[in-house]
Amino acid sequence: METPHKIWLCEEIKEAFGEVMIHNRLTPLDESTIPAQFRCIRHYAEIWGLTDEEDRMQMIKNTPEPLLEDFCLLLRSIDDELEAWLCGDEADNSDPTAAYVCYTALVMAFDDAWSTRAERLLGE
Repeated sequence: METPHKIWLCEEIKEAFGEVMIHNRLTPLDESTIPAQFRCIRHYAEIWGLTDEEDRMQMIKNTPEPLLEDFCLLLRSIDDELEAWLCGDEADNSDPTAAYVCYTALVMAFDDAWSTRAERLLGE
């Protein structure tokens, strides 16, 4: 996937958050269940693709600003492609893959992050 926005490496994210916080939240995903163009952000789905809304919001609120900005810009740049996958055939599957669930939650995290960034920028 080509994007003008930075994709942080897993090691960089761990450094920004701290190893313990990331390790406790990581959901390992089977790469073979992820469309090829989204495999490069698998670690984003593993970290932010939390199905529990409270956990997801806490993770977003604890995301340092430079990482949150890049996260928002990256996800915004691929939002249409992600939506096409997530609204495709697997959307009707009664037993979706863990990857599908985590990437769906990643899109929710993006929405939460976008709002959080706006609040931070407005100083609220």
